Amino acid sequence: MSGVDWITIPRSEIERCGILDGDMTGRFACFVKCFEAEAGTGLTVKISANSRYRLFVNGISACTGPAKGNLNRWYYETADLSRLLKNGTNVLAVQVLYQERHDTDMQSERAPIFGVISPAVGHRLFVEGEAVAPSGKRTDLSTGAADWKCRLESGYYLVSAESTSLLGAIIERFHVDDVIRSEYKTDPAVSRDWVTAAVTEPVIPDRTMSSYGLLQTFPLRERDIPLLSEQEESFARELTGTSCLRTGSIYALPGEKTEVILDIGFVKNTYPEFQIPAGHGTIRFTWFEKFTREGEELERDDCAHGEIGGYSDLVTMGDHAYTFEPFWVRTFRFLRITIASEEAMQLPLPEIRRVVYPLEIVSDVTSSEAWVGKIYQMGVRTLQGCMLETYMDCPFYEQLQYPMDTRLQMLFTYCLSGDHRLAAKALEDMHDSIFPNGLVPGRTPACVPQIISTFSLYYIFALWEYYENTGELAILRKYRGDPDRILDYYDSRIGSDGLVGWPGFWPFVDWQKEWADRFGVPTGRQDGPSSIINLMYGYALLTAAKIADTVGRPFLAEEYRTRQKAIAGKVREYFRDDGEGLYRDRQDAAAFSEHAQSWAVLNGLETGSSAAALMRRAAEKKGIIPVSFSTSYEFFRANETAGTYELTKKQMDKWIRLIDLHCGTCPEEPLHARSDCHAWSALPVYEFLRGMTGIRPLDPEWKRIRVTPHLDYVKDLSGHLYSPKGIISFRFVKTADGSVKKELSLPQGMALDEEQTCRTET
Repeated sequence: MSGVDWITIPRSEIERCGILDGDMTGRFACFVKCFEAEAGTGLTVKISANSRYRLFVNGISACTGPAKGNLNRWYYETADLSRLLKNGTNVLAVQVLYQERHDTDMQSERAPIFGVISPAVGHRLFVEGEAVAPSGKRTDLSTGAADWKCRLESGYYLVSAESTSLLGAIIERFHVDDVIRSEYKTDPAVSRDWVTAAVTEPVIPDRTMSSYGLLQTFPLRERDIPLLSEQEESFARELTGTSCLRTGSIYALPGEKTEVILDIGFVKNTYPEFQIPAGHGTIRFTWFEKFTREGEELERDDCAHGEIGGYSDLVTMGDHAYTFEPFWVRTFRFLRITIASEEAMQLPLPEIRRVVYPLEIVSDVTSSEAWVGKIYQMGVRTLQGCMLETYMDCPFYEQLQYPMDTRLQMLFTYCLSGDHRLAAKALEDMHDSIFPNGLVPGRTPACVPQIISTFSLYYIFALWEYYENTGELAILRKYRGDPDRILDYYDSRIGSDGLVGWPGFWPFVDWQKEWADRFGVPTGRQDGPSSIINLMYGYALLTAAKIADTVGRPFLAEEYRTRQKAIAGKVREYFRDDGEGLYRDRQDAAAFSEHAQSWAVLNGLETGSSAAALMRRAAEKKGIIPVSFSTSYEFFRANETAGTYELTKKQMDKWIRLIDLHCGTCPEEPLHARSDCHAWSALPVYEFLRGMTGIRPLDPEWKRIRVTPHLDYVKDLSGHLYSPKGIISFRFVKTADGSVKKELSLPQGMALDEEQTCRTET
C-alpha cells in the first residue's frame, strides 16, 4: 500500500451542504471511480474506510467492511472484483458512513452504532488496486494516484428509534428528490459534476514517522476472518392475501393504504433491495421478528391476534425512480410494507440477500425423535444469525459481542466446524479491551464503555476452552496474564468473612423475575455476598489453574487452587442449608436457585452420590429459581458431572415447546423473550453433539476420546461430529434393558479410552 493515500470529502463540499462541525455522525459520503475495461480484465483491491463502507461494482454489492476492530487494530479487506467487471465503462462506487467516537446517550436519535469504534477524523477511504486487461493494459485505480469523485449526502442521516436504542442509528427516512440519485452506482453521468476527493495522509506512514514510534490514525491489518457471504433468498409466504408472491409485485390503488406482510421463514440478516417507482406518496418498511401480545405467549406467526413492533424505514417517492438498499443489515423474519400513494402504482417485491459468516458446518445429528432434528436446526440457525464480523448476542437488537454469550457461541462453533477464526478474533477483541482495573468490558468492540463484572470470568472460561478444543497453545501463551488481572480484581473484593462481596459495576447472572428489581443480579450490596458469584469466581480460579499449568506456571496454578479451596470452604460454611440439603443464594434468606447448586457441583463442593443427591433435591424443591436459557449450560454440565443427566429433560422441554410456538430460531428466554434469535439459546446444538453423545476429548489434540452417551430421554441418536482429527461418525441406540448400543467410526490417529475399548462396539 505504499504510495496509496487516504481520501476524504473536501471542506468545500461540507460547506455546500451547510453541515456544521460535529454534525457528521450517521451521514454518508459517496465516492466514485469510473474506468474503461476490456472483457476478461482482472481486478483485486484492498479497501478500508472510516467508519464503515459498502463497495459496489456496476451497482452490484461486492464487499462490506471494515471488519469490526478497535483504534489499535484497524482492518482492511482484499476483494477480487474481476467477475463483476464488464467490457466498456465500469463504475466503482463506495458508500461510506461516518460516526464520531464519543460516549453518548443510548436513547438519542443520533446515537452512533454502538458496535463500531472509529477515530474522530471524518469520512475516510482508501482503495488500492490495478485493473489488468488481457492485452496487458494496466489502469491504476488507487486513491491518491487516481482521481476519485465524491459527494456528501445532505438529504438525510441515519436515525434511531425505540427498537434500535441499544444498537444505534440505522434507520433511513428520506425524500427521493432530496438525496443523491441511486444511479451513481451504475451511471457515470450522475457523478460527472461531483468534486474531486481530497487527499489526506499516506496509508503507510513515512519512515520519519515510524522511526520515532508515532502511531498511525489507522493501524492497518488485513482482515483475519473471511468476507461475509451474500446468498439470494425468497419469501416463504405472505400473511395478508394479496397474491404478491405469485405476481412478484404489490399493486396499490390511488388514495388508499395498501399493506402487505411477508414471512421469510426465520430470523435472518439481510441486504434487501427495493425498486421504488416515481410517484407521489410514501412507502414504509417495518422489520420485525414476531407477532406479540401483552402478557401472552403467541405463536410467532399469529398475525390474527398479534401486534407488530420493530422499526421502520420510510421512503417518500419523488419525480424519478430510486433503488433503495439500506446501508446496514436489516434483520427480520417478517416485513410489513405499507404504501400510501396518490396514484396507482406497482412496487416489485424486493431482492433479498441473506448475509452470513461462511461457517462450513460438517456436523449433523438425527434421531427417530422428530423434535431432535427440529431443535437442532433451530439452534444452528440461531448461531448463524448471531455471527457476522463478531459474535453477537442478538442480530435484531444490540448486535454486540458480550463475553458471556460469546463463550457459549464459541463452544457451539467448535461442535460444528473446524473454522475457529471468529473465536480467535473474539478472544483478541476481549484481550485488547481490558480496562486498567483488570476487567474485560461488558461488550467489545463498542463505542459506549460498559463493565458487566461477572462477564470477565467467562473470558477466562473461553480462553481455556479455545485451547481445549483447538490445541492452539499460542493463544494461551499470548493471553496468559489476563486471568491473573481479572482474578486479582475479584481477590481485592474479598471481605473479612473470606468471601467476595459486591463485585462492583453490573454483576449480572441471569434474567429472573425474582431478580428483576436488581437487573439480573441475585444479590445486591445491601444483601451481602452472593453464593453464585463466589462460586463463579471459584470455578474461574480452577480454570485459570489449568491455564497456568499448561503454560508452565505450576506455582501460580497451585496458588489459584489454594484460593479456590478457601472460597469453596467459605461458601460451604456460610451458604449450605443442612436442613434443605441445598446451597442458599445468600446468607440471610432461604432463597434457593438451580444456579447455586450447579456451580457448587462444578466447584467440587459435592461429588459422587452427594452431588447426585444435591441435584435431585434441587429438582424436587418447590419455588427454587430455575436456570434460564442463558445459564443452562452450567446446569447441564452439573447434571452430567453428578450422573443425573435425566434431570435436564425439564429444561430441554422448554426448547421443545418452541416448536409449537412456530419459532424458527431460539429466543432469548423461554417465555416472553424480547429477542427471538439469541446466541446463548442455541445450547441444544452442544447438547446433542457433545452432551447426549458423551463424546469428550481426553487431550486437546483429540488423540484419545471418552464416550459416555446420555440417552435419558431419546431412544437413539446418530450423526457426525467435527474433531481436529477428522469426522467422528456415531450411532447410539437405547436397548430394552436401558443400556446403550454404540457404533463409532473414528478418524485416523484417534483412539477410544482404554477403559471403554472392551465394551464399545466400533
